[in-house]
Amino acid sequence: MGTHVDDDILTGTTEYLEHAVPRLQKKFTYGKWQKLEKVGDTIVYVGIRIRWDATGALVTDQETYIKTIPFIQVTSYMKQRLHMAVSEKQRTELRGGLAKAGWVTRNTRPDVAFRVQAALQSVPTATVAALVEFNNIVKALREEASLAVRYVPLPRKIAQLQVVVSGDASFGNVDDGIASQAGQVILIGEKSKLEKGETVCSVLWWRSHKIRRKLRSTLACETHAMNEGLEAVDYFRAIFAELEYENFDIHNWEPFVSKLSAVVTTDCKSLEQHLAAGGVGVLEDRRLQIDMASAREATAATAIRVQWVATAQMIADVLTKADVSASMYMRYVLRTGKFSYREVAGIAAELKQLLDERKRASKEKDK
Repeated sequence: MGTHVDDDILTGTTEYLEHAVPRLQKKFTYGKWQKLEKVGDTIVYVGIRIRWDATGALVTDQETYIKTIPFIQVTSYMKQRLHMAVSEKQRTELRGGLAKAGWVTRNTRPDVAFRVQAALQSVPTATVAALVEFNNIVKALREEASLAVRYVPLPRKIAQLQVVVSGDASFGNVDDGIASQAGQVILIGEKSKLEKGETVCSVLWWRSHKIRRKLRSTLACETHAMNEGLEAVDYFRAIFAELEYENFDIHNWEPFVSKLSAVVTTDCKSLEQHLAAGGVGVLEDRRLQIDMASAREATAATAIRVQWVATAQMIADVLTKADVSASMYMRYVLRTGKFSYREVAGIAAELKQLLDERKRASKEKDK
């Protein structure tokens, strides 16, 4: 059972729902109840459309909600003065619009999450440029409003599953080059198929945020992002372990968590090599030595395998930068439901084709 303010959502066996729903209705006052009972059924929960498709997957999108996010008027006069401060009324519009956009990027559109995060940081000192960027964010959301997150049918035993966490970072790309950005994505799929190559997966969670610490190098940022991802993936593994094992012990969680296979991916070759080598090597940054040792300890403690991936297949890349090319693999995964940490033949060319098609479509709409 999940709750958001005064909206509830339940899932479970028929027996459980027949027992739980009447008790809830007796305790609380509800409006209408919606049900997903068969393939083709659709419900809407807090602005999120949830449908049961023919493959058995639950598909979530916010196409209708996205259409309620209005553009902010920017006149020709304002466009010629991008560094001009906005009025308080415009700042309020910007803050409200970004709150709506943030609701979308937290639930169904990770491909635009970084841009919303960066825009939110600009609100206190917003200029006309911030309004223009907000309108571009709304445009990006609307252009692919039907893009969805899919939760695919998977084996019930965690021994047959594998969780993948992808962490990425961009050094010195926010706050005028003073701070850095990190992003993580967690997916789950069938272990035997993931280890062979591309297969259907569910995107469980993602995060894009500014790193609070001031780090000194790309390697330090990538290591920091990996450590955050390792913490998050162990949390999710613990949830799955508690669901399966009645004797799950929160005070001795590592043995249970280790039963769910996990892989952490990075596109930073030097990070993968340092972790594989052991020791601290020739690192001169003492803080980085500690972070590297922490990552090595975390992967060893619960048997997490480190896997290097090419940047073209780094799904978290879009969570650290606004470059549209960085978003293509995430969009590919959301559109097809397929993911791989193994090299996929021809994927770079396919992503480039998708990028070219998107640019052409965008130009056509601008005419």
